[in-house]
Amino acid sequence: MEYEQEHIPTADVHSTKAKLHIETKEQTMKISTYEARKSLGFSKIGDRIRDAAQKGEDDIVRFIKEANQLGRSLSRIDQGVTIGSLMKQKLTQQSSLMTVFIPNSGANISWQAGDIKVKNTPGTLNYDWNIKDYQLHYTRGDVSLEVVQKPAVEIKYVGSPLYVPRSSGPNYVENQ
Repeated sequence: MEYEQEHIPTADVHSTKAKLHIETKEQTMKISTYEARKSLGFSKIGDRIRDAAQKGEDDIVRFIKEANQLGRSLSRIDQGVTIGSLMKQKLTQQSSLMTVFIPNSGANISWQAGDIKVKNTPGTLNYDWNIKDYQLHYTRGDVSLEVVQKPAVEIKYVGSPLYVPRSSGPNYVENQ
């Protein structure tokens, strides 16, 4: 087939722009040093009130326990326990000591990962082609085939003949 056209085709191009919308959420990191500051004595008013109330309750329980033990000891006065020996024992008691490292807790670190959302709207191109009539002409083709050599298969057997049964072969030796 031959194609004939007298003029070059033209096109009107209409396009829409591509759009790219990017939405980001920044990552956030929160660092709280309140527990470390609290162990140094810098606490909130509410925590101070709660700690003072708990200390008062603990002191009352300790005082009742000590008064109970003193009363039991005084009840054994007939067994040779004297008030002087009880006072001496109380005065010679040593308070317990311990080593504390302050601040005793570190900073509390938390974070939220950031996020990126990408929305892509591709642009478009539209073509309106201006094509005039064209003509097609059919040109006959020619096909020819020439056989140079006829196919042939040659089989050559390189082994020795097989006899069935084996006893019919000339080189057969019977096993005993």
